[in-house]
Amino acid sequence: MAPREHLEAIVRPNLADFRANYGEVRLAFNAVAAADSFAAHIQIP
Repeated sequence: MAPREHLEAIVRPNLADFRANYGEVRLAFNAVAAADSFAAHIQIP
């Protein structure tokens, strides 16, 4: 999966879910894990 695809399919939906339910700890962990995995998908040439 390309970084842009990962951003759109995984990261943005997780962040949106967390924003909609700010007090939900599980969604906070999912958002952080999604952002972390996105960082792992970015490769610097």
